[in-house]
Amino acid sequence: VLRKRLIASGDLDIGATIGPVDDELQDALRRFQVRHGLPQDGVAGASTLAALDVPVERRIASLSAARQRLDARKWDDKRYLLVDIPGAAYRLMEDGHAVLSGPVLVGRADAPTPPLDGVIDRVTLNPAWKIPQRVADARLWPLQDSDASYFYNHGIHVSDDGLRQDPGPANPLGRVKFLFDNPAGIALHGDPDPQAFDAPDRMTTLGCVALSGAEDLARRLLGAARIDAALAGRKTETVTLAQPLPLHMIYDTAWVDADGTVEFRDDIYGLDTGGKPPPVLQDPA
Repeated sequence: VLRKRLIASGDLDIGATIGPVDDELQDALRRFQVRHGLPQDGVAGASTLAALDVPVERRIASLSAARQRLDARKWDDKRYLLVDIPGAAYRLMEDGHAVLSGPVLVGRADAPTPPLDGVIDRVTLNPAWKIPQRVADARLWPLQDSDASYFYNHGIHVSDDGLRQDPGPANPLGRVKFLFDNPAGIALHGDPDPQAFDAPDRMTTLGCVALSGAEDLARRLLGAARIDAALAGRKTETVTLAQPLPLHMIYDTAWVDADGTVEFRDDIYGLDTGGKPPPVLQDPA
């Protein structure tokens, strides 16, 4: 059954023999996994089976939606940051080449990251975190109620406008935050836990985008010496970029690679099949 399914999608040669599992079949399954952004383990596990079971009508809908989005794009920047929301990845593009790339964390289904265009014009080093009220109420106040030293041990302060966490290695924003004006009120930032970027499911934020290698991106924008000196301490500093960086946060669930390979990603917010665009966030992380 698996052989027939992979032949149907072009991942396995049509002349492949129906028989026991072998290297040829496993290579075809890995090819399928690559095209769908899945772990390339050659195992037909739960996530791979789910992708294999997606009806062809839904794949066609994704291709159609991708074509419409592509036709609507007007940007021709030579240098820009691209955030692929369904793929949970980013690329810093310069003259048509990716000079920096990596995985990202994007918004959960109940707090989706909106597709948008903007211009990153400021970088905050050692950012403090103004904790969203919903996070404070649901997670942090109960911890403080059970342990009176919790806020003190985690550098969290109570102020007139809510809770705020000091900069530092445990701050959920990481050591760098990239700012741009946008109606959703979101930002791009780092994350103190590098292992979070290895997880298959990276829909974990409240709408903001956490970048792996955020400090490396800051070094490219501001210079290594400036960044390393600032990050040696914990002083919060916001720097205006001499050359602002265009940002394009896209929602592509299908595309064609340069070699003609068709790739798909999960329609995580249901936008390909009539779902409404993500709402403007009122209290992003």
